[in-house]
Amino acid sequence: NAAMTEAIFNLKGWEFNESSRVFFHCGIDGSGHHEQQVIDYCNNPADMWPIIVANDIDIISPTTSGTGLWEAYRFFPDLEICSIEFLHKNPLRAAAIVFLMMQEKEV
Repeated sequence: NAAMTEAIFNLKGWEFNESSRVFFHCGIDGSGHHEQQVIDYCNNPADMWPIIVANDIDIISPTTSGTGLWEAYRFFPDLEICSIEFLHKNPLRAAAIVFLMMQEKEV
């Protein structure tokens, strides 16, 4: 959830307080205090679903995937790369990890 919040809100370089689950920084010149609470993408469909739809991430049920786990993936037909996929017992977490993998590849 912290990695998702950092990516979605472009918080690279912000400090992260693990105990309060907040990203913060004091402004470029130290004149202000800005913070962003970590959003629960992996457990709240209302937070994660817009990201899934906007990034064309597909989710396949454990029964259909045949693995006993939810499968999330993104296929790129126009690029010469394989699809990005991840299996997990939590479908939202699987989709979040696919999204983060997409960010790493800058797709």
